[in-house]
Amino acid sequence: ERTVEVLKQGQYVPMAVEEQVMAIFAVTRGYLDDVEVADIKKWESDFLEFMQSRPAIGERIREEKALSEQLGSELVDAINSLISGMDQALDSGLEGTKGSLSNDPTMRSLRTQLLNAVTYSVSNTHFQSAGLIGIESTRDGKLEFDETAFREALADRPDDVVAMFRSDDDANPGLAQRLEALASQATTLNTGVFATAIEARESTNRTMEDQIAAIDIRVELRRTALQRQFSALEVALSGMQAQGDWLASQLPQLQANSAK
Repeated sequence: ERTVEVLKQGQYVPMAVEEQVMAIFAVTRGYLDDVEVADIKKWESDFLEFMQSRPAIGERIREEKALSEQLGSELVDAINSLISGMDQALDSGLEGTKGSLSNDPTMRSLRTQLLNAVTYSVSNTHFQSAGLIGIESTRDGKLEFDETAFREALADRPDDVVAMFRSDDDANPGLAQRLEALASQATTLNTGVFATAIEARESTNRTMEDQIAAIDIRVELRRTALQRQFSALEVALSGMQAQGDWLASQLPQLQANSAK
């Protein structure tokens, strides 16, 4: 029933071949098992919109008319790309360049969680470890994809490989579910990790700006007070100079009186 619903096409909006392949893949792998039949078209629309942001996958399916272990490879490549971007932002500057988020605790924590989401075991599955299906972590904190191992596992136990990515056990989510939860946790509007971190930094910036403004006010008050003191000193100095000039003008008369 779900397969029929997925393959239904609008009269004037025919579904491309690659979209049909991806939709059938999602149905046969159980991704729609918890989706009500009435909600399938909405789910399918959202799913295909998401896949359109990754056009390379659709293009390859259009050419090959199939899905393969390449998807596992692309998943690893995408995560490694994200980790590399994080590493660049977290660069402490030891080699002369400093990242924009150097030593930022939020980004460093997310990087660790991202790697753990893929490398931690998935309980209640046949393989449990991603390493057994060809996805392993390297010494530099990246992921390595063994296409041969993944292909063999996929050919031998396809359902168990799928379970590694999307588990039916809510208490032990699969790799894809972990990544989805982490992405939601990080990007949720207003309450996500990024939003909270941004608000904290903006709050700190506002506090610093207020402190700078207060310092500017104190500096201006001090400048005004010093200007007034300087002006008073100039007046006093001018008066003293006038008195000195008057005394100097009286010296000849005093000397003449003394000579008599």
